[in-house]
Amino acid sequence: MNIRNYKEPKPKRDYKRNYNGDGSIKNIDVSLFEIKQLVSEEQVLSTIQWLAKVNPNYARFDITVSATATKIAKQILIEEEWKIIRNTPNKKENSFLSPSTYDHINVYIFELYEKFKKLEWIEYTFVSRKVTYTKNNEEIRYSKLEASAYMTDKGKEMLNKK
Repeated sequence: MNIRNYKEPKPKRDYKRNYNGDGSIKNIDVSLFEIKQLVSEEQVLSTIQWLAKVNPNYARFDITVSATATKIAKQILIEEEWKIIRNTPNKKENSFLSPSTYDHINVYIFELYEKFKKLEWIEYTFVSRKVTYTKNNEEIRYSKLEASAYMTDKGKEMLNKK
């Protein structure tokens, strides 16, 4: 919840849901404006801090986006969708979010990373991530550099003041 700009959240059923031909839920669309209402800047900064504490390689941009998507999904899913998650192995809350919602989350998190960097609350670093996939029954592995963030002392102080 964004405390600074708090408005009563929309009812969970008011978020745009897309359905398959058989009537089952396909995905949920959440706008950039709605994302900003559901997840505050402080929550994103706190997520970066927590991820960096667990492991410096975990504060990667993509993991921050995924963690934010999970926070959003937990606030908008209705009971029927929670039943699907409980009854489907390996089904995660954020799997109900649409690709356009993920695009909006990426934009929001990128804007915040830039803002936090300008305020000197975070610093960028690059970490190696192992990627593995299968092509023609052959397993292919390689390392890829990913942007990651870590909290500066100034950022930690700011977060502790709140």
